[in-house]
Amino acid sequence: MKKIFIASITLLTLLAAIVIFSIKTNAQSAGGLDITVSPPVIELNVKPGDKIKEKFRIRNNLSQSVNLSVSTLKLVANSTNGEPVPANPGPDDEFISWVTFDSPNFNALPKEWIDVSFTIEIPQSAAFGYYYVFRIAEKSDQQFKGVGAEVKGEILIPTLLNVKKEGVKTEAQVLEFKTNSFISEYLPVEFTARIANKGNVHIRPRGNIFIRGTNQKEIGILEINPTQISVLPDGTRSFSASWNDGFLVKEPVMEDNKVKVDAKGNPITHIVVNWNKFTSFRFGPYTASLLMVFDDGKRDVTLEGSTKFWIIPYGPLILIGISLIALFIIVKFVLKGYIRRELKRQKNLR
Repeated sequence: MKKIFIASITLLTLLAAIVIFSIKTNAQSAGGLDITVSPPVIELNVKPGDKIKEKFRIRNNLSQSVNLSVSTLKLVANSTNGEPVPANPGPDDEFISWVTFDSPNFNALPKEWIDVSFTIEIPQSAAFGYYYVFRIAEKSDQQFKGVGAEVKGEILIPTLLNVKKEGVKTEAQVLEFKTNSFISEYLPVEFTARIANKGNVHIRPRGNIFIRGTNQKEIGILEINPTQISVLPDGTRSFSASWNDGFLVKEPVMEDNKVKVDAKGNPITHIVVNWNKFTSFRFGPYTASLLMVFDDGKRDVTLEGSTKFWIIPYGPLILIGISLIALFIIVKFVLKGYIRRELKRQKNLR
């Protein structure tokens, strides 16, 4: 009877651990022009009075040639969320005139790379950081499609110019470090760190998130901003990391290398059971510590934060609880019948 009871509990626990649920996310689509640029971000270090000549490369991925133009916008921090966004220069943005292109209009042949050369003349009065966007588009009006390496549509190349001069201020602050939810039913747990740049030059914070359990033993280390995305002066940026190292993990359902969606267009998810991580069943309270660093030109400056969160797989726990109650009732009924029969048998023997 004892062996049957233990086996029943084990079976019910495993069945409860494989319950499937679903969540919502969004899909993305892309447009017409198809070109690749290298590098996706340009960063230059200069001194006042310098005149530099640089270049980037463009590849036309289409099967026909295309006439392109390149122009200069300014890169600013979005007033709402601090993310870098392109903006049209104003009359006071003299630094835009420092940039000239050898050939602002050119023909890109199909399946070939082409060099785009530009010159920047830095005046003696220049100091600290200047931020550009090189805009590459067909010779027609189009909406911005994206920033970076390979995008369908218009291409925007962020260009960061550092003018070395006394008076540079590098200062940053962790505005927020949190999880997507204080209580999560399953992994992954999503972390977000919001970093504010309080200086006059851009910074590139990078680092790790250290996760500890109730015994303060380190059970996970995550990278945050490993590609060293920049934060502009007076701007903020949110950096994210995901913890998915465990026995039960919620993942999107894939079909033909695409996320499967329901009738409303919302992605469908399911619970993945990683049997090779059976000992990494995540349950209870956890503490996450953030440690990021950025270079102030002399040394690494640290940024720190901490947050607490819980993982409670309440779906399986409720199912296990109901199953145990049902099992208790069944065992009680069986034992009651067994005892009744034994008493009757003993009575007949007398």
